[in-house]
Amino acid sequence: MKTVWKFELTINNEVEITMPRFARILHIDTQGLTRPFFRVLVWALVDPTELTETVKFRIAGTGHEIHNENNLSYIGTVMFLDGALVFHVFKYTK
Repeated sequence: MKTVWKFELTINNEVEITMPRFARILHIDTQGLTRPFFRVLVWALVDPTELTETVKFRIAGTGHEIHNENNLSYIGTVMFLDGALVFHVFKYTK
């Protein structure tokens, strides 16, 4: 049986989190924003009985350089402060 889990990404150039294998990312957004805390959250469909794996993400602000783009899959964009801060989230592919 699968369920939806929520994972938090720290805003950094590269972020690694642990997720059950074969997790399918459904959505990325912000939640419960209270300044100065900016939270980027990923919701994924997971099988809780699966073994876990480390998943690596690249978070880039608008205008930031992105290298090795062929190894990245776009996940989504999140905005803070009415669009004054915009971050684009990519997942590293294997």
